[in-house]
Amino acid sequence: MNKDNIPKQLHHLIDLVNRWGISDDGYRDEQIERASTAELEKLVSSIDKENLKDLNDWLTDESQMMKSTDEYINYTCFYMAYEYAEAVLKSRNRLH
Repeated sequence: MNKDNIPKQLHHLIDLVNRWGISDDGYRDEQIERASTAELEKLVSSIDKENLKDLNDWLTDESQMMKSTDEYINYTCFYMAYEYAEAVLKSRNRLH
């Protein structure tokens, strides 16, 4: 990934984005469902409220949407993985 295309405050997520920022929805969901609870907890805890705001600001910036760089797409997919991981964790916690 080209760090120049990513806001500096989101650089610390690059490794997780490389792992979870899967563009194929079905494959991404499958990876989330197969992941251990510990892996999903690591994913979900990687984003605090400030990071979430920064990520949302970047992903909803119309100029960034128009550019649609590979990094932007990867982070968008990562965000979808993050949201699905939260839901899966909640579901798993209800089952235990």
